[in-house]
Amino acid sequence: MQPYRVLSTDGTAQIRCVVHPRPSYHQIEPSHDQTPSYPFPDPEELRVALLKGLYGSQELCSSNIDFLRKPNETDVKQKGEAIDGAVTMSVSGLKATDTDLYRCQIQVFYPPPYLQFVGNGTLIHVLDSECVVFFS
Repeated sequence: MQPYRVLSTDGTAQIRCVVHPRPSYHQIEPSHDQTPSYPFPDPEELRVALLKGLYGSQELCSSNIDFLRKPNETDVKQKGEAIDGAVTMSVSGLKATDTDLYRCQIQVFYPPPYLQFVGNGTLIHVLDSECVVFFS
């Protein structure tokens, strides 16, 4: 799941990607709040990418996340951040011509099975900074 639309007035946009996979066919028992439980172990290694275009034909950026590895002082900070089953992707340097549909792609490498999820898409609308009008 992704937000439907994100507005950028300063050339920066953040998209929060939330994974809600369908449970496997043999798990029909809903939890007390009627939300189906996640049928796989919590991801330990995954890759997150932001795809540009209606069909996700261009990969804008990506990051590998290893929840078990301890970061050290020489590690470069990741552009993606994972909190509570969601990954927030931050993109900067956008111009008005970058207005387009962007999809999150999450690939879970470990533990098995390999899983891949592609988001429903977010329209990032980038406004030129010279002329921004707000109505109140």
